[in-house]
Amino acid sequence: MSGHRLTADLAWHTGSAEGSARFTLSDGITALVGRSGSGKTTLARVLAGLHPATRGNISLDGSMLYDGQTGVSLAAGKRGIGLVPQGSSLFPHLTVAANIDFARAPRPAWRDDLIDRLGLAGLMDRRPHQLSGGEGRRVAIARALMANPRLLILDEPTTGLDPARRRNMLEAVGYVASLTKTPVLLISHEREDIQTTATHALLMEDQHLVAAGAVPDVIARMDATP
Repeated sequence: MSGHRLTADLAWHTGSAEGSARFTLSDGITALVGRSGSGKTTLARVLAGLHPATRGNISLDGSMLYDGQTGVSLAAGKRGIGLVPQGSSLFPHLTVAANIDFARAPRPAWRDDLIDRLGLAGLMDRRPHQLSGGEGRRVAIARALMANPRLLILDEPTTGLDPARRRNMLEAVGYVASLTKTPVLLISHEREDIQTTATHALLMEDQHLVAAGAVPDVIARMDATP
């Protein structure tokens, strides 16, 4: 990859185990893959500032987010990273429209196009408790994109969606990511999502990032691991 937007060389602890990762991210969509429990979500939370790193550094667009040597450690809200977890985490007292527009004024020109592409136009007056799990994730992704993040991390965004909805969601994310030049880190176990959406991939095994490269090469490495 060229034109690196994020560089990371860091370690963390989960219980008694240490995790580690050293990689770069560029524009476009990068898949983060690995078996269940391999550390994908923990790595995402460390990058976003929601789980503490123990050493190393994280730099995004030339700004240091974390540096274990100097003591720099920006709070999650100051990192410019939008993390959409497996649970949508929407504001329960706000409508879909208010959730989407919460962090962005004035509205960008692509706002209505994004809503249409995510299939949310008919849901704008609903509250989160009136949404299905898939609808809630789509609203959370729209809200994250509207906040104009410097990096967007999506943790299993298509779980429980039918193939058409999965395809529409990822196409919408790719469209806005390309339009706004926002790099995306996509955590997914769906082979079709990864192979049709991402251009590069990272592989986690036993809490450590062990491979990075083209999607077919990384998937082949994952399949070859016992």
